[in-house]
Amino acid sequence: MSNPWTVQILDPLRLDLQDTDTSVRAVVLDPIRYTLDRMTPSPVWTLDVVVPAGFVSDLATIPRPLWWIPGFSPFDRIAEPSVLHDWLYFNGHALGLTRADADNILAAAMAEKGEGPIVRGLVWSGVRLGGAIYWNGGI
Repeated sequence: MSNPWTVQILDPLRLDLQDTDTSVRAVVLDPIRYTLDRMTPSPVWTLDVVVPAGFVSDLATIPRPLWWIPGFSPFDRIAEPSVLHDWLYFNGHALGLTRADADNILAAAMAEKGEGPIVRGLVWSGVRLGGAIYWNGGI
């Protein structure tokens, strides 16, 4: 997968986590700044995004039985990328982004956090397959 996006995560993630047997609810405690660069097609397009304090995310919507597999716990390296991805699914359309852009930005943010290509590819495939109903503030 060739990804036209790069992501810089500029702030540490601080969350109020509420983890139950059936769901995760994460409330962002401090704003998180991200810089998103689209490298192709030319010219380079840069977006500065701030996910505000108070934003609620479910982090990564990965089935709980898979959390034991390295890279699939929503509390590890995927947390910051997941918060950004959730925010983009609610607000990206207002920035001129497509759902594909948001999913590619998720993969780029995971790379920024050091996640390997196999996990990135699997997570990206999962959001491409199952994310349509959530785009633009869906269910």
